[in-house]
Amino acid sequence: MNLRVYSTLALAVGFGAALAAQSDYVKAIEAFRQAQEERLRNEAGWLTVAGLHFLNEGESRFGSGPLNDFILPNAGADEVGVFEFHDGRTTVRGINGGTITVNGEAVPSAELKRGSDLGDNADQITTGTLVLFLHKSGDRWAIRVLDKESALLRGFTGRKWFPVDEAYRVTARFVPDAEPRTLPFPNVLGDVETYESPGIVTFELDGQPYSLRAVSTGRGLWFIFRDLTSGEETYPATRFLNAPAPVDGVTELDFNKATNPPCAFNPNTTCPLPPQENRLRVRIEAGELDYHKSQHVTN
Repeated sequence: MNLRVYSTLALAVGFGAALAAQSDYVKAIEAFRQAQEERLRNEAGWLTVAGLHFLNEGESRFGSGPLNDFILPNAGADEVGVFEFHDGRTTVRGINGGTITVNGEAVPSAELKRGSDLGDNADQITTGTLVLFLHKSGDRWAIRVLDKESALLRGFTGRKWFPVDEAYRVTARFVPDAEPRTLPFPNVLGDVETYESPGIVTFELDGQPYSLRAVSTGRGLWFIFRDLTSGEETYPATRFLNAPAPVDGVTELDFNKATNPPCAFNPNTTCPLPPQENRLRVRIEAGELDYHKSQHVTN
């Protein structure tokens, strides 16, 4: 085989390998996006959140009837029960000496413990098509309601995304703070959530330097950010991105995996807003599109 033929063959093999790698990458992103879709369509996912009712000191009655403090369509009865909130503790009891179903068991009353934002590991009250559980927004305690027959879930038309663009898959250097810091993040309701931030990451897009402040998830890094597509192609309030834990001071930011927060789909949910340092003066045309504004755009 002469040198020219060998070189041509080597180039063809290299080009084929590059195409295969690119195809594998696109498939991986598509699999990630499909998993996000399935999570949102889950009968206990963000589209089923049907209400958030803040607790005041004292009693709050709940049921589907119009005379309740918390009026809950699909509760299965006009009067279901009573929440009592006192000194930061919340109990629930059945109405008029009756029982209430907590964690699948009919009981006269129970003190409630809080779990995740979607009720995992929380004490759950079931009534009609609803699940109720204790929730906290900033310093305020509330009852969050899930409805497996949610109209938002039934009418969901699917998440929308920018086309995959590997230019938005970048290497980032992690710059730790001297000590991890607990920082305030206001949410869309005006409450303040606190998160632990271990430091920032620095990276480049189109040859320009940028940085983002990270939140620690225990397994990796989480970024709450905006950019110049926010309010245009992407959701205005905030965008989310997860990244692996840094190894030797380096991680990967793949903006093709940037997602909408739950409040982009459901007004009954709450989301943190990005700090000023995470509002990037660049258009990041990657990741998830605004569900309501961009339904005509397909992947």
